[in-house]
Amino acid sequence: MSRLFAAVLLILCTAVPARAQLPLSIAGFTLGEPVSGYEDKVMPETKQADRDALFVDEVSLRDDAIPCIRGGSLISGNCLGENRLIGIKLKFADRSKSLYDRLEKAYRKKFGEPANWIGDPFHNVLAWEWILREGDDVLSVVLAYSVVADMRPGVSIKMMLRSDWDRENACYTRKNAHGRRMMEKHSVIVDDLSPFIPHQ
Repeated sequence: MSRLFAAVLLILCTAVPARAQLPLSIAGFTLGEPVSGYEDKVMPETKQADRDALFVDEVSLRDDAIPCIRGGSLISGNCLGENRLIGIKLKFADRSKSLYDRLEKAYRKKFGEPANWIGDPFHNVLAWEWILREGDDVLSVVLAYSVVADMRPGVSIKMMLRSDWDRENACYTRKNAHGRRMMEKHSVIVDDLSPFIPHQ
């Protein structure tokens, strides 16, 4: 019996967590790691909560943080208190369609066919999403190319640990249930749409 217990304990201690099987690292960053480990890569004065998702903070990368990258940001949860990196956005200095094509080919080779097309029907924005799962963990990887001026044209990558995003969201929902109910109670239904239609 003691040998069986020791064997089970050894397996538990040496087992690789399911998350470790996901490709969580990109350009020197690893999702799930403490975001404080990347302080030298960001502009701390830009950190703020996402207005549409108050349970996460976003901070801009320094322009010289990564060779070949002209912009981006790190996303971390702010409700659970873990302060871990759950998402990253990267925008390449090379804005060419050929770079996008090379990356798309490499992604398809490594991850297979994407799960979702999230670009626009006119192909002003090309965007594919891969969904990768291990156990309860879900990783979203989006590769995009844009020619739209107000979307910072070019090639971008967005990686998000959706499972951690959902955990932070659930935490925020629990903690702010009363405030949300009050907002719903005092919400105003818009009957007259004319003020919101552009006019002279």
